[in-house]
Amino acid sequence: MRLSELLPASQIRIGLRASSKREAIEELVSLLPLPGGNGAAEVVRAVLERESVLSTGIGRGVAVPHGKTEAVPRLMASLATCPGGLAFEAVDGEPCRILFLLVSHPDESGPHIRALAQVARVLNQEKAKRALAEARSPEEIVAVFREDERREGL
Repeated sequence: MRLSELLPASQIRIGLRASSKREAIEELVSLLPLPGGNGAAEVVRAVLERESVLSTGIGRGVAVPHGKTEAVPRLMASLATCPGGLAFEAVDGEPCRILFLLVSHPDESGPHIRALAQVARVLNQEKAKRALAEARSPEEIVAVFREDERREGL
């Protein structure tokens, strides 16, 4: 699985509009190509439920909210940047500038864990993290993931 395929440009927002953690999650969910019905509300609920256990603001300007719900048919992702930062109850208390949402069906643990590991690998590289935070278009973000995949031989 490649993050560049999991995260097309249409699921990336440069300049998050949200002013709270809940609004940020709602905005990230709104970028997903969900089936009709009450799917978005269910995805938001699942992610907020996961957040209630422990914040996914992992520090150093990054949050990776995630959850599992039957409202999604497969692993899905979205990403938003927030140049001014957003309070996300991060472990280091710092505002988050990169928010990467991952949601999957409860029966799909393997891909979910692999995607989280790939996100962590990319975001632990200062050069890549800086490129994501400073990207001016969704295509620039996809290019960062493609470069990482090329380096990793994926």
